[in-house]
Amino acid sequence: MEHFSPETYDIKQRFVELYSLGHEGPKTEAPFYLHALGFDSEPGKLGVELISSFNELAQKDEELSKYALELPNTSRFPDTIVLIDASNDRLPTGPESFRVLQDEIKRLGIKAHCHLVNTREELMTAVNENPKSTLVISECVDSSAYNIEVLDILEDMGVVVLPGRVTAPGAIFSNKGKTYQMLQDAGQEDLLAQYVTVPASQMNTSQVVSTILDNVDKFSQHWNTSRFFVKPVTGGSGVGGFRISLTNSGYYVPDLSKVTGDALEILPIPMDIAPEDDHRLEELLWIFSLFSADPYYSKQYMWVNLETLKNRYNTGDDREALRQHLLKTAAIQAARAEERSLDRESMQAKLEAAVRRYEAHFSKRYDPVFCEHIDFGAWGLRAHYRLTRQSIQLESVYARIFQLALTEEGVSYVGSDNISNKHTGVLESVRLTPIKETMVNTVGGRTTFLDLLKRGGLAASALVATQKPELRCRIPVRCQLDIAPIDGKIGEGNADTARGQALGTCWPDFVANIREWFQDCLKCYSMQKSEFKSEA
Repeated sequence: MEHFSPETYDIKQRFVELYSLGHEGPKTEAPFYLHALGFDSEPGKLGVELISSFNELAQKDEELSKYALELPNTSRFPDTIVLIDASNDRLPTGPESFRVLQDEIKRLGIKAHCHLVNTREELMTAVNENPKSTLVISECVDSSAYNIEVLDILEDMGVVVLPGRVTAPGAIFSNKGKTYQMLQDAGQEDLLAQYVTVPASQMNTSQVVSTILDNVDKFSQHWNTSRFFVKPVTGGSGVGGFRISLTNSGYYVPDLSKVTGDALEILPIPMDIAPEDDHRLEELLWIFSLFSADPYYSKQYMWVNLETLKNRYNTGDDREALRQHLLKTAAIQAARAEERSLDRESMQAKLEAAVRRYEAHFSKRYDPVFCEHIDFGAWGLRAHYRLTRQSIQLESVYARIFQLALTEEGVSYVGSDNISNKHTGVLESVRLTPIKETMVNTVGGRTTFLDLLKRGGLAASALVATQKPELRCRIPVRCQLDIAPIDGKIGEGNADTARGQALGTCWPDFVANIREWFQDCLKCYSMQKSEFKSEA
């Protein structure tokens, strides 16, 4: 359990030590610290403007404001407050939030004991002090420390847990099938890719793989597409996912390394991009300039440099060189997909072998959801939402630039959608980047970008609506949505896993958001305890 010394309570600025874990050298030169400062200055200005514009619109939007919180003033305070930060990647959101909690408790003059816990053992030790006067707030969690089953134990002890069941691991956002079903039930089918689940519990491994291939045959006609994505119904970081396409020659799977877990098998997956789209070319050029400026990123992702391409295509213009490279490699990629395609029997054997390795490694069945392929482009839009007294409000927005390489075969994905690089073990700060004007241009301008943010807000509202009617305006729900900038679809959602939020939010706004959330949690605690007393 972590207890911060008094000198760390000053929340006027970031606590640099939290951003430099694992960094060798001056703390103020740590990559994550410097990156976070970007959100506090000019690079983060556009994101702040977009957040403000969305929040103004949301307060006037009936769909986004219908569940606005209705909480009475606080009359009863807990003796113990426990904040769960069970993230295992040493990111600063949990500790920074705890500093805000300490400051708010001091400001209110509450004599509550505050604990920041990382494991289930620490959690249970903290609540055992006085369970009937304890508030547990879950923020950055791992299912090994806190989940639906642990929530039931805590509530049986008399502990108030917030946001509670709606966001706990094991609930809706922990299961992609349930997430998609939630959006369908809310009438928001246009927010998600078309999908079907594979009932793996009723099948053996061979039947699961056969059903995947049956779905490729069936839904290539029903959905009018030849590209699909298969991923486990639970889990994250791209583990277990793979792309599969139907070609003229059979079935094509470019990479199965995320299923087998074998880094030696990783093959670049071509990114779809129209060479005539100048906005997307400019965006890629900005990303590659970012990579080229740093020796580490240059080594990992610049397999061929722009100077080489300009000489090859006899042009002095970066954009034209990239365009010509994409035109040339597109035909090569299409031919290679046909060459590497397998017939049904061969693909069945290949997928079955990979899935069996997955099941042996993780000691669980491969239980997939089968989706139409979503085009994210070069980055994913990460948006953090919170239910407030006004409406669904946006707390943070940033870009998750993918592990993307400029190669002899074009522009390709070469890793997972994860903050850490699975090959090097390095936490890569570019995974949380301020929104740039070139990114806004790629999706069609600010109006279109705000529409993307509304789509995420509607998904957040749908999550709130899964609660009992009497709870919808009373539980301070927070969640994060992954949105595809190109297709405008919801990739997936995260509830109690807001690990990147402190890094990707302007510092004064982060403090204000966390402070208000804690205030609403205290009001909700007070209301629940008062109702329990009156019922007794």
